[in-house]
Amino acid sequence: WYGGTEYFSTMQGAYDWAEDGDEVQCQYEIIYGDVYIDDLSNKTVTFKGGYDCTYSTTTGVTTIYGNMHISKGKLIINGGKLKVQ
Repeated sequence: WYGGTEYFSTMQGAYDWAEDGDEVQCQYEIIYGDVYIDDLSNKTVTFKGGYDCTYSTTTGVTTIYGNMHISKGKLIINGGKLKVQ
């Protein structure tokens, strides 16, 4: 996961780091783990998946095996490919 200046090993870590309006990119890969978005600041973060290792082109699909729970805040999946199973 790449947030423009920082790299993260989990989607959760990237969301927690991001500020309102930030965009986070992910390489095409398979990821295991749950994501819980319950943010008191009610921020909006855009995730883009499927990027190659340079984060310049979308060449595949980012697949997340786990649960995604959103109760406060917004997660926008825009462009690229992100699949949650």
